[in-house]
Amino acid sequence: MKIGLIGSYSSKYKGIHSGVDLISYLNKLNIDAELHILGSGDNQWLLKRARKKNVINDIYFDGLLPIGDPVLEWLDMLDLYIQPSLTEGLPRALIEAMSRGLPAVGSNVGGIPELIEPKFLHKPNNSDDLINKVFSLIQDREEMMIQSEKNFIKAQDYSTKVLRKKRNNFWETVIEKELKS
Repeated sequence: MKIGLIGSYSSKYKGIHSGVDLISYLNKLNIDAELHILGSGDNQWLLKRARKKNVINDIYFDGLLPIGDPVLEWLDMLDLYIQPSLTEGLPRALIEAMSRGLPAVGSNVGGIPELIEPKFLHKPNNSDDLINKVFSLIQDREEMMIQSEKNFIKAQDYSTKVLRKKRNNFWETVIEKELKS
């Protein structure tokens, strides 16, 4: 099971430590799992945690990739995407993962609840809650397929074409109101 997330290694608010805990738990259940992290920064604190949890060989710091196809190809090698952020806006990385048809589990902060179903939201900074959500999802392959499809469809709401149309409609409305006054 290849699980991934995107975030700066230095940013503790991305919740990467919860991903390390998740891999430790899954491996104790004899579920062969690995965590792939796309990002940059100081990862020493995460390496220390991975050693302590005995999952150092199951955590991959994949570095930075150029935007576009290389990131999409990286996402395509994953089975599941997690966004365990402690705080967040509207996470572009989660939308990109969803656009590749990945099932996802994320914390219930910022714009994440706008993107994924409530049953796949966990409390921030709560590794146990993340573990429970991920474990229930990976135990149900049919649900993983359903979430893949739903996430793919939802991500289309954030395509460049759709967002451009929404922006244009907004500005047309603003201009129209301004001209009337």
